[in-house]
Amino acid sequence: MAISTTFENSVRINRNSRTIEVSKSFDKAASRFGTREYEALQQVRKDYPDFTIMVKTVRTKADHFKGLTYDFMEKYIAFMICGINTLLSPSKMGTI
Repeated sequence: MAISTTFENSVRINRNSRTIEVSKSFDKAASRFGTREYEALQQVRKDYPDFTIMVKTVRTKADHFKGLTYDFMEKYIAFMICGINTLLSPSKMGTI
């Protein structure tokens, strides 16, 4: 099987699960007759006729800063400063 290095990261043969894993962009290009991707996929299918084709899905990372605004940060900082000031005030020191 001679797959060009251009497709090296786009096609993976998984012998354990008996699948041909392709990237989403490779699959889209291979769906057009006559493209280099189409020819490469046909060659792989000819070499591994019993394997099924699986399109790899890319996991997206969660946005940890979703909803974080300057307004929220200002309120948080003001709350933290007020909270520390009330804890460290001299009137509270005598009761601790």
